[in-house]
Amino acid sequence: MGSQGAVLLLVFFAQRYILSALTPAENGTLFLERRLTELFVGLIADFGMNGVVLRRAAQQPERRLEIIASAAWLRLGLWGMMTSAVVTYVWATHGPVLDVLMWSTFLLIASRTTLLRYTLESQHRAASKFVVPSLVALLDAVLFFVLVWFYRDQCSPTSVITMFFISSIPGFLAVVFLSRGEALLPRHARMHEIRTLVRESTPMLAFIILWGFQDKVDAAILEVFATRSDVGVLGAAYTSLGPVISLLPQTLALVALPEISRLIQSDRQRAIGLTSGLVRLTLLASSAIAVIAIIMIPTFIDYVTGGRYSNSVDVFSLFVWTAPCIGVLVLIQESLVAMGRQRDTLVIAVAMLVGTLAGGFILVPQFQTLGSVMAKVVASVVGALVALAVLSRASHGLLERGLILRSVAFGVGIAGLSYVIRSSQLSMQIYAVIMAATFVGLAMALRIITIQELRSLWRMVRRNPEASNT
Repeated sequence: MGSQGAVLLLVFFAQRYILSALTPAENGTLFLERRLTELFVGLIADFGMNGVVLRRAAQQPERRLEIIASAAWLRLGLWGMMTSAVVTYVWATHGPVLDVLMWSTFLLIASRTTLLRYTLESQHRAASKFVVPSLVALLDAVLFFVLVWFYRDQCSPTSVITMFFISSIPGFLAVVFLSRGEALLPRHARMHEIRTLVRESTPMLAFIILWGFQDKVDAAILEVFATRSDVGVLGAAYTSLGPVISLLPQTLALVALPEISRLIQSDRQRAIGLTSGLVRLTLLASSAIAVIAIIMIPTFIDYVTGGRYSNSVDVFSLFVWTAPCIGVLVLIQESLVAMGRQRDTLVIAVAMLVGTLAGGFILVPQFQTLGSVMAKVVASVVGALVALAVLSRASHGLLERGLILRSVAFGVGIAGLSYVIRSSQLSMQIYAVIMAATFVGLAMALRIITIQELRSLWRMVRRNPEASNT
């Protein structure tokens, strides 16, 4: 996780300058422009095929180039079609065409997104070799930080999008050069493979559309019932805390999913056991991140945003509690794809969408930005519970009994105690001591993770030393 941590820190410091320079209204404009493009271009061009491509490439190494080339050309076609549609719409409505075009291209070639560059990197990821993806991601982050540093006094929605776009170009070219561009040669793509990818990815496309809609619709609901500045506060919470929340489950998934894909064919019980251990580790670590973040939120806001959002401590503090549920949910969803159970993910997406819409229309009119985050917490809790139930059903009785109840007890215990202590206005030192003791005690009493399981997970990572660089 070394390079991922470095990337996170660089993006964190870059976001500090951006959020300090942009007004809440300007940040709201930037947030909405990005959301519009991601909602249509990102979702359709993604097509939900990443997990499918990774699983097929891991299970069929002799056809890896054919699978990846077919996925790359399918993705390029979808991206071109959706980008043309969105740019035409923005032009017709007199919107920022150049901003949308640059952001759409950034989505295609950047390391932190999941489109063409991710497809080209799949040949490394499927073999659990993460050096190249890690280094080019670090290159992107370094260039982005340098650009933001030099132009920190000239930040605007357009200049920020331009810096994102420019910083992603060298890394993308490096990936193409290192692979000799073979996956982009049409002769390696096969129509029958494209048809297979479309067929297997269709359930995931439905999942991605539902997931993306629920993830983006909160900003639209908030703009209806509040102001552009309120949307800017929500955008600040997303952009500053989102990478912290997603780092752990994404890293664990990248390391473990090729292993799960291989094991599911030969030793299903071990594959389910590995998934269960990863879920519990994610719950434990994400809850620890949330507990620690609560202590640091006021300082975090002052440092990252230059005090612009100091009146929104409650919004940022509540947002971090999405971390445990989102972490568990994302890891289970990726694991289901690795097992070839793509259709099961639709239930999770529907649960999240219903929770987001119901929570949004009930809570946002009364609580504005805080209500939007409340709705997100409610949706993430519902989604995580449904995901655990789906995983239990998909395991055909191989998942240990009591996992759902123990996970719920641990999450409710930690979050509930944190709320009670924070409401009682105790000092941060007392809060830290009580939470640390409770955290360790609950984890041991409920057997969330054991030392033996941690050692097994560590051996899996160390089997390929490159994996530790993710």
